[in-house]
Amino acid sequence: MLEPVETKALAPQISVFNDWSLYSTDLIGPQLPKNIRYTPPKPNEEIRNKIKPVESKLTYIDKSILDIPLSFLEKGYMEDDFIKDDGARDKFYLSHTVKVGEEVIDLDVLAKRVNKLSGSVITGLISAGQVTGDPDIGKKSLELRDTVNKISREQGHYLISDMGQFDELAKSIIEHILSKY
Repeated sequence: MLEPVETKALAPQISVFNDWSLYSTDLIGPQLPKNIRYTPPKPNEEIRNKIKPVESKLTYIDKSILDIPLSFLEKGYMEDDFIKDDGARDKFYLSHTVKVGEEVIDLDVLAKRVNKLSGSVITGLISAGQVTGDPDIGKKSLELRDTVNKISREQGHYLISDMGQFDELAKSIIEHILSKY
């Protein structure tokens, strides 16, 4: 009869570093409609250099959390002229496609991948701040959630000028996680 053997499931290996090369202005820019202003994502080498020495030591959870603020800080911008007309923006973004590598995606998917001004990206950052376990970061995340609601009510969309406070939250999350190693 066989004896039971204890096995340990291995967590999937993930990298916290995104490869942004497929999203360069040379590759994406010519495919975009004229009313889209595009600034591509780019690696933040200063922060990557802080992460590299401890990357192999990071837990799966910490890597998962760390990916969110790093990705946020590296994302670019997709701006358009729809202002507060979310319905027209959604229809437009879903009806236009671009080729990224071998994949054809609509502008809505592109925006979620590379656009710092995306509501879902900002919401993800706020959520990451709330799960760090740091009370100050958690408090700041809750304050920024209120800011998001105010921006939604008053402006209807995010502006580049709104991003400074979210950048600071992202940097705080990264520093908190790295301080554990």
